[in-house]
Amino acid sequence: MIRFARRALLSAIFLSSSVNVIQNAEQMTAPAEALGLPEPEQFVRLHGAVNLLGGLMLALGIKPKLAAWALVGNLIPTTLGGHRFWEEDSEEGKMGQMVHFLKNVSLLGGLLTAIAAERMTDEDDR
Repeated sequence: MIRFARRALLSAIFLSSSVNVIQNAEQMTAPAEALGLPEPEQFVRLHGAVNLLGGLMLALGIKPKLAAWALVGNLIPTTLGGHRFWEEDSEEGKMGQMVHFLKNVSLLGGLLTAIAAERMTDEDDR
C-alpha cells in the first residue's frame, strides 16, 4: 500500500501539469526556445506527453523504473531551460524561478529514490 501511495503522490505533479502543457503548448514555448530547440511547440507537446505517460505508468506501477527514468530525462532540460533564476532581473522573478528550480531538483531526488526503491524491491523478490 505504501509503495502505491509513494508512486501516486510522486506522479501527481507530472499528471496534473501534463494536460495543461499539451493543451496550451503554444503559450509555453519560452523554455524550449531558451534551449534553442527547433520546433519548440512540438517539444513542449512531447514534454507533456512524456509527463502524462510516465506519470500514469509510475502511478499504476507499470514499469515504474522505466517511467521514473523517462521523467528524470524530461525534468532535467525543463529545469535548466524553464527555471533560469540566474537570468532574472527582478528579485521577485529570481525568487519565483528559484522556487520552481528547487522544486524540480527535489522531484529529481524523489524520482531517483523511487528508482532505488524499485531496485531494492526487485532484489528482494529474487
